[in-house]
Amino acid sequence: MMASKPRMIAINLIVADPNIQPRAAMSPEVVADYASDPDALPAIDVFEEGVQFIIGDGFHRHAGYVAASRTEVPCSVHKGGRRAAALFALAANARHGLRRSSADKRRAIEKMLRDDEWRHWTDHRIADHCHVDPKTVRNQRAELESTGEIPPAEERTGSDGRRISVAGNGRVSSGENPQKPAHSDHARNETDTPATTVVEVLDGDTIESIREEYEERQAIQDDIPDEEWVKQFPLHSELQNHALRNFHSAAILFRAIEPHRRTFAHHATRVMNARRGRRDNEYEYRIKSFLSLPDPSQWLKCVAPEHGGCGGIGCVPGLSTCPECHGRGFRIPHGGQRRSRLSGGSG
Repeated sequence: MMASKPRMIAINLIVADPNIQPRAAMSPEVVADYASDPDALPAIDVFEEGVQFIIGDGFHRHAGYVAASRTEVPCSVHKGGRRAAALFALAANARHGLRRSSADKRRAIEKMLRDDEWRHWTDHRIADHCHVDPKTVRNQRAELESTGEIPPAEERTGSDGRRISVAGNGRVSSGENPQKPAHSDHARNETDTPATTVVEVLDGDTIESIREEYEERQAIQDDIPDEEWVKQFPLHSELQNHALRNFHSAAILFRAIEPHRRTFAHHATRVMNARRGRRDNEYEYRIKSFLSLPDPSQWLKCVAPEHGGCGGIGCVPGLSTCPECHGRGFRIPHGGQRRSRLSGGSG
């Protein structure tokens, strides 16, 4: 946001709105320090609204000038009025001035979440603006929604303007992403020349937008309780009784371990890549097998009895335990296998 060159403005025209002031509390010690040497202070950021100038950044400096009985103060003047000043204030003091406390950060986040417009920003966009961790925004949003202090924002807007629906599983709202062109048999020429593959080169902003969208969806998933989370997988409706309990227990364990497995995968992959050209040993093979375990959406109901399994009940006639699934009622395929290949015989 561009501002004009600092100029002197009468202090009685400057408005220090307490509803815009972003801190949980002003510091009398800082005000006294600023008042002792006001000439050393940088210009205050203000937003022009009629004949008044609304402070966006510099509340302690303004109080210091008042304490020093100054009648004019240097100001960097922005356009936009009171609302622009409020938004500007929420991003202020992250890198200069009195260091923000946890209460200051919470106040900034809460102001955005209580606003009818800014509440519909994604957690990452709010976090970027307030210079805080996205998890802090997510937790504070969940807290305010759970107490009914703010309504849920079922659609949120990212930094690039794309809207993300979070009413269900956090997928991007229909119509917001470019649609793939319909394929046509006429798209090929008479010689049936293979189509040229077009690789889209993504710039930094697009990659950041994709990351934000993915992390927003992942955060929504993380907030779902275990007992609700397991219901989204196909096996929840395919299994019953003992087998269903087995699946729930294993899936919830997978969920608890998965963040640590991803961290381990990052380090293990780096080490194994350094060994390129060498022959895999048994230990490395088992590590790769562990890292390639599919998530519960790819786990399979045990094949039908005519195919040597139990059909998802955990046992077969004449045997107490199904040899195919070891009594679980379902199988976890090796990495790379998919339900479309293996579910045909699941009975």
